[in-house]
Amino acid sequence: HIVARDRIPSLRQHKPSGQGFVELNGKRIYLGVFGRDSTQQRYLATVGEWLANGRQLPVEPEETSIAELCLAYWEFAKVWYGKPEAELYSIKLALRQLRQLYGATKAAELGPRALRTIQDTLIRRELSRSTVNERVRIIKRAFKWAVTREMIPAPTWHALQAVEGLKAGRSAAKESEKILPISRDAVDAI
Repeated sequence: HIVARDRIPSLRQHKPSGQGFVELNGKRIYLGVFGRDSTQQRYLATVGEWLANGRQLPVEPEETSIAELCLAYWEFAKVWYGKPEAELYSIKLALRQLRQLYGATKAAELGPRALRTIQDTLIRRELSRSTVNERVRIIKRAFKWAVTREMIPAPTWHALQAVEGLKAGRSAAKESEKILPISRDAVDAI
């Protein structure tokens, strides 16, 4: 049996205007003159994108907020990265910092200055240089993912690529302690 959730909304005719339309998520989308091939093609493309987007209408790239981007990327990461708990934990911390500072900002407006501000905030929290670089890489990766989902325009992600990672001895970030090999006596004891 076909459940209501499995049904594909049909192409319908708005008789007063002669337009073809489809209703998705309660929103009526007009597609052109009913009965034309071009209207049928627009219908198939619109419904296809809607299905590919989890039965949700795509968000306009200029309207996506940082908070929305973070939530969408987090949902993706939980499925994509699955069990490597350390990776998910790092993603969670990076997205939290981004959301706390810029959650209400439109994602398309985030630029290199904002990303450097996040870097500086992480340095002031006394995180190591490698941890700061890792969190900034995660944020860049989230923006790259958002571009592939057309949540933000590509130039936003391209601009963020200009922010370089912190170099050893060239920033106020502390260096992580070197991990030394275990002594031979400790190995023999085990």
